Amino acid sequence: MYHTQPIGFTASGDTWFLVGSRGGAKILASDGGMRNLRLLEDIPHPEGRLKNREIDTDRAAGASIGEGGANFPVHGLVNKDGATRHVMELFAGELAEMLHKGRAVNAFNKLVLVAEPRFLGELRARLNDSTQKAIDREIQGDIYHFDLDAIKAHLSACWLPD
Repeated sequence: MYHTQPIGFTASGDTWFLVGSRGGAKILASDGGMRNLRLLEDIPHPEGRLKNREIDTDRAAGASIGEGGANFPVHGLVNKDGATRHVMELFAGELAEMLHKGRAVNAFNKLVLVAEPRFLGELRARLNDSTQKAIDREIQGDIYHFDLDAIKAHLSACWLPD
């Protein structure tokens, strides 16, 4: 199970930033401006970087289980990303649930999502209406692995004033 109960679950006027990827997520908060940006929680998700063959360890490489337990070769029409996609979907769901809880107790007023495009889509699809309405902006980028200063610099560089 993923650790998805962030610190700072109290009512505030903060803006939360979810900086995420398949490999993890950081929840940051600011009460105004990038220099006040602080890390609330780092949620590593190493399972998100595994390859299908590392996830599907019960299956022979290049084979699928057919009726009666017989192995047969995997062909081009089979979804070869199934296991890694499923792991990503589960993680996106866990993060969405955490954001729902934070929104329900007014832990943030605005939400900024920063993620690689595919993960951003998965996360957005799992957010409820209330949490979606809190989204102030979305930024595409895989910056989860950056340290806090590099995240601040990246967000400052791509931040467009209202």
